[in-house]
Amino acid sequence: GNSLNSLPDDLYYYDQLQQPYSIETQKFANTISVIQSNLNDSIVYRDLRKEIYAEGVGLIFSELIQLSYCTETACLGQMEIEAGEILVKSLVYSPTE
Repeated sequence: GNSLNSLPDDLYYYDQLQQPYSIETQKFANTISVIQSNLNDSIVYRDLRKEIYAEGVGLIFSELIQLSYCTETACLGQMEIEAGEILVKSLVYSPTE
């Protein structure tokens, strides 16, 4: 990531190569998961970014979870969210008549 801007390189990795994946009743025979970040520090933050692509279709699922936890003495380690965002996108299948 970031190959087209001035930010530092962001390395991604593939997971679940050529695996089936379902979204409700829609089935995809050949998908690949791209993990952009999988950092989970239950004391300070969580950064999970994942996308799933289906062969012949493209992006079918995207999940972004970026949370900052309270680090004050009274709440340290309790995963009390101070700030962040959770965004999940999924392909919606709507057959035409």
